[in-house]
Amino acid sequence: MTGRGGEAGACALRIERGWTVARFPILERNDRIFHLFIGKTIEGKADGPRELDAFFPPPLARRDAVRLRQVHGARVVEARGSVPLGEPGAEQEADAALTDLPGLLLRVRTADCLPVFLVNPDGPVVALAHAGWRG
Repeated sequence: MTGRGGEAGACALRIERGWTVARFPILERNDRIFHLFIGKTIEGKADGPRELDAFFPPPLARRDAVRLRQVHGARVVEARGSVPLGEPGAEQEADAALTDLPGLLLRVRTADCLPVFLVNPDGPVVALAHAGWRG
């Protein structure tokens, strides 16, 4: 990852509550952006998805995240809000979402693919993409 002027952004990894947590110092400096990359530990001792809620500062909550039904494609959706699970439209078929709405939580899931976080440092637009072998 490269920032303005070629500044590289190293990832800070640590284990928290049984999860591997990654944050990027270059993004931490922007107080308008909350970012978090979470993965299972090698030992797999994480308690489960509900424990992930502790990582999000209020008013953000995992249940309010914009969810994508990822298909290894190239479709990008503009996120205008989240829809509760179980309701029509709770998951949109796409592999990337972008928004300019403050407080809207974007989420992608990865296994052998990569999450790509895009930020406009001068404006409110952020995007999150699931980058796979086909999309």
